[in-house]
Amino acid sequence: ADDVNKIVSHLPRTVQSMLMSATLNANVDELKKLILHSPVVVKVDRGSQDGRLAQWFCTVKRADKNLLLFALLRLKLVSGKTLFFVNSVHRAYSIKLLLEQFHIKSAVLNAELPLNSRLHILKQFNAGVFDYLIATDEAMSAAQ
Repeated sequence: ADDVNKIVSHLPRTVQSMLMSATLNANVDELKKLILHSPVVVKVDRGSQDGRLAQWFCTVKRADKNLLLFALLRLKLVSGKTLFFVNSVHRAYSIKLLLEQFHIKSAVLNAELPLNSRLHILKQFNAGVFDYLIATDEAMSAAQ
């Protein structure tokens, strides 16, 4: 706890913070109170738990990104419910259009969408309407 307090003391007054946890126990709740103000809690429905959760990070040349993404999906190296984080709304919709060309269902989640739309997209994702969710925290107006 002292380490976290020390880190928090060095943060600027205005900072965007995100806390992600698979469980919300007392320690996480205490941390949430320390670093988050007016937090929004998003809960994802539990699916089958087979212990095969994977996290990937790939540094790729810009020109090769679409090819790599397509290869990972077509070769089924990435399967099941998948969340892609991208750095812009433009990139999110570019990926969605690429996937649509190959009849791969997906959705984009970003800060510009109204709350009801974002909740509806999450419900569809949890219901299996699509397996690929492309997310960014960038707002379109900030990108323009």
